[in-house]
Amino acid sequence: MKPIILLLLGLLGICSREAVGASLKEKQEADRREAEAYRAAPQKLRADLDGILRNMRQNNAASTATKFTAAREELSTKLYQLQQNRVPIPPEVGNPLAEALINIYEDRRKYDNNRDFLPIEVAATYGDSPAVKRYLTRLLKETSGRERTLVLVSLAWSQNLRGDAELYSVLEGMYRAEGHIDPVILGVMSRLDRKKALPLVLKEVETTKDVKLFNKGADLISEYGRPELLEVVIRRVPEFPRKSWGAEDNPTLGIYPELLLKYLEQAEGTKLDQGLHALGQSIIALRGSAPLIQKKLKSPDPRSRRAVADFLREGAALSVLSEESIVRATHEAAQRETDGDARRALEAAAKALREKVEGK
Repeated sequence: MKPIILLLLGLLGICSREAVGASLKEKQEADRREAEAYRAAPQKLRADLDGILRNMRQNNAASTATKFTAAREELSTKLYQLQQNRVPIPPEVGNPLAEALINIYEDRRKYDNNRDFLPIEVAATYGDSPAVKRYLTRLLKETSGRERTLVLVSLAWSQNLRGDAELYSVLEGMYRAEGHIDPVILGVMSRLDRKKALPLVLKEVETTKDVKLFNKGADLISEYGRPELLEVVIRRVPEFPRKSWGAEDNPTLGIYPELLLKYLEQAEGTKLDQGLHALGQSIIALRGSAPLIQKKLKSPDPRSRRAVADFLREGAALSVLSEESIVRATHEAAQRETDGDARRALEAAAKALREKVEGK
């Protein structure tokens, strides 16, 4: 009897999971259709958001706190769904939404002093009106810690404030007034106005002695998508000990892997040698590096061939560098090499790789 009961319970579980899965798919399809309607008619989006805001206003009192919270969660969920379905919120919708939330929460402070981050996120992400900018500027100047960080992070994802000279000026003043360089502020400046922020980012990468700031600068430079800008980062990688990369208190190298590989495609000689040091710090880039390595083993520059050989010998313990195609290409390169130094380096690399494969 017991096995039959267990079987029935198992079947019920399967049916239940299938029902949940079907329900989830229906919900996702409904969200998708709604997103398409909003894209086609932003006025419908504004009307739906206004309805939720009206509910929040009507229940903005201590005696109706539960209803207010429910309306607030409805708005938060709606904004999340819009984001997931990549529905843009234009200024003509974002500004009234942000300004309404600012006013609602200002009134709410009469009986609830707890700061809600929703108006900050909405204002920074979707607004660009003078009222919204005054609100964000005041928060940037008056707040600190987690609250100011939230303003900055939200600004980094702003849909409507890119290139805003007024807010950029406020951030630049904060950046120069800090007793230390704040990489979060620098990052937001770069997001708001890439062209204006680039000299500051390059300067910090060129001069900082802090591995976290260096890494953040590398990440910001990568966002420009220009391989030639990586040279300042790559040149300084050896100054930071390998043990600091990926350590618990330090981030990993922030160069985008695909951009690093593009840089290495163009590099030869000393620049390639320096770039390979950076490649050794990026396991994701390493995984896609086999075609690049095979190409550089055939470089017309013997310094490049020697640099690749040294890199392979030093990294032979990494399984990603000891795959068959690289081992074979290194052996063939050593056999055809005519430069004495490069040949010795390639033979040493081929030997180290072979020993790794053979498990010695």
